[in-house]
Amino acid sequence: MPFSIATSYMPVSFEEVLRGAAAEGRFGGDWYELLEGLGFDVRSSTVTVEAVVADGITPRLLDVDPGAPVVLFTRITTTAAGSPLEVGFVRVRADRVVLEVPLDREVDR
Repeated sequence: MPFSIATSYMPVSFEEVLRGAAAEGRFGGDWYELLEGLGFDVRSSTVTVEAVVADGITPRLLDVDPGAPVVLFTRITTTAAGSPLEVGFVRVRADRVVLEVPLDREVDR
């Protein structure tokens, strides 16, 4: 059963190297390891998580009803120089994801 759909946007200047990686069948593993293996200096990502409804093509691709809840992860990835590397959107079926966020606290004793 489908779990998620992902879309990434990157500068057009990266097209040739990404098409080469796709032709070699290198997609499918860890996204960040792939980018680093292609020579990109991945330094940080910021991820926003929100609940949205399935609209557009999402219901068909995730096998849910239109308007069903999905979790949207929006990611902005940057290089060491602070340049944008990627903007990504991942929609996940809400019935197939659990988020766990450790809330550690340091206390001087």
